[in-house]
Amino acid sequence: MASIYKLYRRKPIPAGARILERKGRRAAAWIDPKTGFKQSSPLSDDGAAVLVEAKWYTISYFDHTGKRRSVGSKTSDYDGGEAAGEQAGNGSNGTLARPD
Repeated sequence: MASIYKLYRRKPIPAGARILERKGRRAAAWIDPKTGFKQSSPLSDDGAAVLVEAKWYTISYFDHTGKRRSVGSKTSDYDGGEAAGEQAGNGSNGTLARPD
């Protein structure tokens, strides 16, 4: 059985970001200089960085030797990631789980 989830990466708090509280958690809000759009992300527990959610889902599974493997699904759709996870768990895709 494969696990499908999105990773969070720690990034430095952008210059000019406002620290605010939303839904009981601290977050940072700023304007992206490239696009001009408002951006916001939750702060890490220590408050030193923002947590940015990955664009794609990650699939973790156990290969034929019992080792835990993690690969990117290359899709932002959960159902697509779930389908790729089923292939990885069953070993039907030779690039993910290769029985020897």
